[in-house]
Amino acid sequence: MALTAGAMHIPPLPLRPTAETTISNSVKIQIAAWGETADLELSFPDTWSVTNCRMRGHDAPALTDEEIRASLAAPHGTPRLREMAGGASQVAILFDDLIRPTPVYRVAPFVLEELHGAGIEEDQIRFVAAIGTHAPMTRAEIVKKLGSEIVERYAVYNHNIYENVVLVGETSFGTPVYINREVASCDLRVGIGGVIPYYSKHIYNGGGKIVLPGISGIETIADYHLKFQQRLAGQPPDPQHRRDRPARRPRHEG
Repeated sequence: MALTAGAMHIPPLPLRPTAETTISNSVKIQIAAWGETADLELSFPDTWSVTNCRMRGHDAPALTDEEIRASLAAPHGTPRLREMAGGASQVAILFDDLIRPTPVYRVAPFVLEELHGAGIEEDQIRFVAAIGTHAPMTRAEIVKKLGSEIVERYAVYNHNIYENVVLVGETSFGTPVYINREVASCDLRVGIGGVIPYYSKHIYNGGGKIVLPGISGIETIADYHLKFQQRLAGQPPDPQHRRDRPARRPRHEG
């Protein structure tokens, strides 16, 4: 089960400027979101026309505790987590690192509430940082992401792309799927992450990437980024990067 912005009833991003759009020759952006948050002002030549396109909901208030509970009680397209956890013996909760803005510390307590409501005990749950090829998270970084109480009460691990992985199969495109052994040993796996705009039109980051590359082995990551892309050579390009297109299928199959 993956908890994303869509599952939390957060409106999708617009494809064009909204009523909140402003036009000026300087723009302020927030930086160091996980540290000492600050504003960075970017100035441009007077001859430029700069448009600042804010996403829908930019100034909306944060979800309340009850709104988060209500979202988890009525998810889109999947049974309630409490129902899925019934009869589970071991649970892995995947979370993204500080490269992503996901406020896992806000969502995870309510995910745990659902699991404990299904009879899952603390020692049956572990958190795994789905860092892929990124640097391992320090304890201080994990506390920022999960909150100190979760770090004190539950087992938390960094994924390692070189060790402690197991082969679980192969995609229809021939990509070997190695994933974290700790995650593979669990009979319920939950992903807490976000879906955010990427560097190009129609491309979004997050979602299934919490598994590939998040908790995948180096063999899987290397094949997907190099050999698989070479096997796609000569195929028509996919301007919208839809889920059913070849470039995305190994990630979803994985």
